[in-house]
Amino acid sequence: FTWISYGIQLTAADPYFYGDTETAASWSFGTDQPFLGNSFLPITLAKGTASKGSLTIENPGDIEAWPVWEITGPLKRFKFTGPGGTSFGIPNQPSSIDALPEGRTLTVDSRPGYKTVSDNTGKVYFPMLSANPSLWSVPPGTSTAKADLLAGSGTPTVKMTLYPRYLTY
Repeated sequence: FTWISYGIQLTAADPYFYGDTETAASWSFGTDQPFLGNSFLPITLAKGTASKGSLTIENPGDIEAWPVWEITGPLKRFKFTGPGGTSFGIPNQPSSIDALPEGRTLTVDSRPGYKTVSDNTGKVYFPMLSANPSLWSVPPGTSTAKADLLAGSGTPTVKMTLYPRYLTY
């Protein structure tokens, strides 16, 4: 009987601890404003509502966390820019159709090993993303992201969920 010594290297793909609770935030981007309309002319015409603004994101963890976005249409286009300046989004579509139709929820999963962009019907939206998309992470603490959306004929909503990651248990 002979003993042989081997060197073994163990690698953890994700060597961090996850929090027990998720952090979630939601934003609503308003309703259409009438383009034409008053008591004399009882008609409302609206092509869409543009919304630009800052999103405050809280990551209570020790290191960056990767969010999962749930975006509910209708949206003609959108772009989210992270704290580091990288961004992802879907540009205007040809013939002014909604990039995300009403009643659909687009899930953008930025977690390493997942990286999916699909809606609740299973349609994959990754090919529709702008060139060089970056599904960015959220650094620890409070940070600010930027949103630029063009709503369709309804009220789009955005929900961001992340599980904070910690260096120690």
